[in-house]
Amino acid sequence: MVRFAALSSLQKRVNRVLVVGSLETLQTQGAADSFLQQTLVKASATFAGANPQLLQHALHTLRPSADSGATSELLLSRESSVDALPVTLHALPTQVSRSNSFARPHAIASFVKSHSQLVTKRDQQEQDDVVLVVRMLPGHSDTWFAAGAAVARAAPLYEHKLLRTNGLPVTETKPDKLEVVYQTPLSSDETTLVQHTADAIQRATRFVDAPPNELYSDA
Repeated sequence: MVRFAALSSLQKRVNRVLVVGSLETLQTQGAADSFLQQTLVKASATFAGANPQLLQHALHTLRPSADSGATSELLLSRESSVDALPVTLHALPTQVSRSNSFARPHAIASFVKSHSQLVTKRDQQEQDDVVLVVRMLPGHSDTWFAAGAAVARAAPLYEHKLLRTNGLPVTETKPDKLEVVYQTPLSSDETTLVQHTADAIQRATRFVDAPPNELYSDA
């Protein structure tokens, strides 16, 4: 499931960071005291965060088109760890259409869905890490709700696997893997609203994705 939280309340180890925003908002985040730098310091558990030159280079290589976004990636070293922290920057499409509102929810959902898997080494078991989604959109009051719903749509709750021993289906519900923070912090009421909405979207998606033979009641 998706969890909406403040940057200061991060508790689990961050496996990777997904930064989503418009080209204009992203290109203002290269300074050492920017919100993005503070977020990367918190996520990577280092005192330095990203190298300003590397971050500026990654930001300036973003070239979104009118109907498709642009992605740039960089790695951050962690303190007292051999693992690196992957950071993926995504600039949303520059144009808005009737089917893709000012928040560009379709573009957000597509990007998050394509990059929400935890990064693990070969033969390494999946750890209890989270993927941190950072939202940096203009017009916060007009975009925060649609953007939050888009992240929920990108993270389906239903997974169908087969047991290797007998081939029977087993459905697993994994704990929260996506944590979402906004450049403009949400109020308590806004957090509650978008969290309940995201939970409802994921449950509805689970009903749609589940095959008919699993949609029954034990009552």
